[in-house]
Amino acid sequence: RIGSHVVRVQPIDWKRLDPTEEAGYSKVAKQDAIDPATAADSLQNIPNPSTNPSYQGYRWWTWTPDLRHIGIFNALVFFIATILFFLPACLWYPMGENGASLAGTIFWVYVLQIIPSIGFIYVGLASMAEVSGSWTGLDLGSIGWWIGFFNMLGGWGFLLYPVLFLPEEVDPGNHGDLAKWGAAFATFWGSCFFWVAGILECIEFSNEHPIGLSSAPNTKGGDGYMLSASSSPPAAETDEN
Repeated sequence: RIGSHVVRVQPIDWKRLDPTEEAGYSKVAKQDAIDPATAADSLQNIPNPSTNPSYQGYRWWTWTPDLRHIGIFNALVFFIATILFFLPACLWYPMGENGASLAGTIFWVYVLQIIPSIGFIYVGLASMAEVSGSWTGLDLGSIGWWIGFFNMLGGWGFLLYPVLFLPEEVDPGNHGDLAKWGAAFATFWGSCFFWVAGILECIEFSNEHPIGLSSAPNTKGGDGYMLSASSSPPAAETDEN
């Protein structure tokens, strides 16, 4: 929940920069998300928020988020979905110990896992669309696209768990294999995909400059894909004439 809220706050606070600086960020975001090769040139014009007197840090809450921006809308959906998913995680054990009704268990434990899991899937797909520029586009050279892809797969794993375990809840003893190898395994590989997405996010956020997948020869002489980042903006060319 904390992580989802921080992700929601980040795009909101970009808009707190003054108009000229916001334009600088928007220009780089539009260019570099499509062509990482131009990132180094554009980075020279990016203002540094840490040294900008008009930048006042993060605003941790707002009642008026600009939902026209897909990044803000996605983060808000993710924030709400994590809150809903948190409820069955806390309620399933006491409800089972106190003999809750079947209808109550289905709603509070299973439905409240299914609904936020659909939200997780949407956020992953929307993140992929944000990077590629369309709902059906591919951008295999962008680490952001792969983050959305693995988050989407993680959402599917979390969705399949309540769906596949529900028959065992309704008719105990007759669907053990489905619950064990279907539901439990689904939540396992779903968690693994979320973990991979988290590792990629750490790589992306810890690099000052945009990173992507670029074709380059490897150390053994072959061709392959590798993560690359511009370590520093190139020096300006001088006219010796």
